Amino acid sequence: MGSNTIASGNLSTAMGLQTTAESSTSFAIGRCNVGGGNPGVWVDADPLFEIGIGNPANPNNIIKDNAMTVLKNGKVGIGTENPNASLEVNGDIILGESGTRFMEMREFTGTTSSTVWNITVSYPSGWNKDNTRIISCEIQNDLGTWYGVSHSYNIYGYVLNTGNITISYGEGFKNNPYRVVAMRMP
Repeated sequence: MGSNTIASGNLSTAMGLQTTAESSTSFAIGRCNVGGGNPGVWVDADPLFEIGIGNPANPNNIIKDNAMTVLKNGKVGIGTENPNASLEVNGDIILGESGTRFMEMREFTGTTSSTVWNITVSYPSGWNKDNTRIISCEIQNDLGTWYGVSHSYNIYGYVLNTGNITISYGEGFKNNPYRVVAMRMP
């Protein structure tokens, strides 16, 4: 339905401009979606639903792209056609009504030092003290209990430095796992 659409997968539907629904029981809308998948059987990693935003301007070089892809395993990709999580977003996200925009969220893990009272965690490329926000910072004690900075049980805190994050801690937290969840602002 539309112009130059192809629904080659069993029980599939393609609508719009140059969309393809190649995966069995898939649905594609928009224009110039990525497509792909097995046309005859259900494969969890294949697309179930695609919203195409590609560019058909040059017939010899059609640019295929998806705004959103839902795979048959339930994983959803916004800005990516191969999501590796329940929701994977390739781009900025705005949360809440007036919203805070952030670009990336990561968990940093490792082991505290066995000889000194602090460790440093290097920033990934593009991160720095001005665009990094710490969401949580926890260290496991010798008994296996996770403690955050807010508990003040010999975890003294963290400092965002020019090239790294310094986490300070006391006795009972040496040579133990730590985890820091942080986000990078634009």
